Amino acid sequence: METNGYIQKPLDFSDQSLKGYSRFLSTHYRKPERFTFDYLKWQYVDNPAGRAVRFDALYRGEMVAHVATIPLRAVIFGKEEKWLLLVNAMTLPEHRRKGVSVSLAANIEQMGRERGCTFIIGIANRNSTPAYVKGRQMELSTTLDARLGLGMPNKEDVPEEFYDFRVLWDEETLRWRLKIPGGRYWRWVKKGRSTLFAPSGKPGIKIVMGNLSDSDVGEALPLREYTGMPLNLWIGKDPAIRWGISPFIPIPDWLKPSVLNFLFKDLSGQNRSLRNKRILFQCIDFDAF
Repeated sequence: METNGYIQKPLDFSDQSLKGYSRFLSTHYRKPERFTFDYLKWQYVDNPAGRAVRFDALYRGEMVAHVATIPLRAVIFGKEEKWLLLVNAMTLPEHRRKGVSVSLAANIEQMGRERGCTFIIGIANRNSTPAYVKGRQMELSTTLDARLGLGMPNKEDVPEEFYDFRVLWDEETLRWRLKIPGGRYWRWVKKGRSTLFAPSGKPGIKIVMGNLSDSDVGEALPLREYTGMPLNLWIGKDPAIRWGISPFIPIPDWLKPSVLNFLFKDLSGQNRSLRNKRILFQCIDFDAF
């Protein structure tokens, strides 16, 4: 399809196309170590929940925009549903404010509905949030917490039904998630639960990726190892954590590499909202550590 000189193209998972996306994203995000061919094949093709839902925009034969989402499963308001996580979105500066990304997003939403996806979630920084809220009518539901401390946060013992929204992982999807190229993970086990960790890339600090059932994690992930990383960085949202009595301190916005805003858009036609709801969202649910 063509709009105002921009040709929009849907899915293409050939090796040649993946290599092209790698060059495009590496150049314009300036992260060649992340957006490799292997990384995009893992992210776009190998996901057992389904292949990526994405659209590109070409202008005069050259790619100028790329927006991609991946399907996952979650429980929202007590019902298991399939949804889309926004993972990569780039429009070249000279083609912004021309409606290109908004049009691509509309196509993704339509394709997502056709594939049975009922909502979209994106994690956006301060600069990009207005474009999603105004241009794509996404809801700014909440801002993720980022805290640094020793040990683990003090959390109330609540049933899964306590949460209005939580991402679902099973052994198959978790095995895929933890096979991210270049990833390194280990776990600490207590009372049938596994807390997953990853290196942060900062001296002395490791990431708390999430806390999951042992039956979902399986036996492939190594048990706790000595890492020389005494501090834990917790990023996410969990209303069951009692931060007032946890040995963690909030990281000020000015020290964060990015303020992480949780954006939501319902595709079910029910006009649902997650603002002021009980959201469980862990680092493993969205980030590429």
